[in-house]
Amino acid sequence: MRKAAQKFQPITSWDEVPVIFDIAIMCRLTGWSYETVKKQTQKGKLPGFKMGTGWRYRKEEVQKLFSSQSREESKCQAS
Repeated sequence: MRKAAQKFQPITSWDEVPVIFDIAIMCRLTGWSYETVKKQTQKGKLPGFKMGTGWRYRKEEVQKLFSSQSREESKCQAS
């Protein structure tokens, strides 16, 4: 029997995020599934690095990515 996908509470403050975090927290930040986050990281679309067998992310790099994406969205909406 297959397990239903778990619903995680979204993270609403960067204070809740450790300096280096795993894919589960990235899923909560993006609202994406584990597989989507993993694939986007493997493609280089998310700034992750391998530690052992799992992916890890640096808070500072992810904040920069989210910040740059929100600026780009603002520019598109202003046009």
